Amino acid sequence: FFFKQKTAYEIRPRDWSSDVCSSDLWSGGGTISLSGGTRERLRCRANHAIGKDHKSLTLNIRCASDSHRFDLSSSVVERRGQIFGRWTETSNNVSGSINGRAVGNRIQAVAQSDSFSAGLSVSTDGNRQSVSITPQGVFITGVHIALCKR
Repeated sequence: FFFKQKTAYEIRPRDWSSDVCSSDLWSGGGTISLSGGTRERLRCRANHAIGKDHKSLTLNIRCASDSHRFDLSSSVVERRGQIFGRWTETSNNVSGSINGRAVGNRIQAVAQSDSFSAGLSVSTDGNRQSVSITPQGVFITGVHIALCKR
């Protein structure tokens, strides 16, 4: 999960064994916080698809502010509460791995590439989803997104 100028973000589904997030469109917004204290509003759209086995998730999310944007795709698999997979951010041509835990309606994970790392937290409650991203060592200090199922 990556932002323009090397920043990451996260997304996570509510309950992998439920069809709450299956193949639906989400939209919403939030904020991107930059070192130096600047904050910008984000506008976002997302699409989630849970595999037929209810153990895999494909995610596409696109967000933009006045000066930043990202177009992220990820594919993860869940085994015994552990998640792992790959992510790609096409605006910056960056990709990497994602690893973490899925418990109930929450996902806690770390997205990494050769030069980047970010903590990810996603929680889903019905038709609402909250996403927080905490990049390490880059000028973006945080991303917070609230999405609603359309």
